[in-house]
Amino acid sequence: MCSLEVPDITQSIIERVNDPELTAWLVNVGEDFGTAYSFIDTLEVRGLPILLDEDQTYYRPYAMEVPGYAPFPLQVVIDRKGEIVYLSKQYDVDAAVAAIEAALAED
Repeated sequence: MCSLEVPDITQSIIERVNDPELTAWLVNVGEDFGTAYSFIDTLEVRGLPILLDEDQTYYRPYAMEVPGYAPFPLQVVIDRKGEIVYLSKQYDVDAAVAAIEAALAED
């Protein structure tokens, strides 16, 4: 996770979309619980569940979808059918919000 994007996710994406059907998670890749907890506690991020992926089991399939190096943060939007509808290796608030809103609008 990147220290600049994490605190911004709540305000710029989640609160902006403001839909009770939106579920958002932070995924910490490659670090143990103590390291991830200390990082989030330092940033005072609240209200977002954090999933740990210490050995990158879950990260790798998404990272492979992005040509070239897949840095952090990797933004992934998954629709109600479980399909990836947005995947970006750049922190782009407007693009992420548009993808989330489109996914939520689908029947």
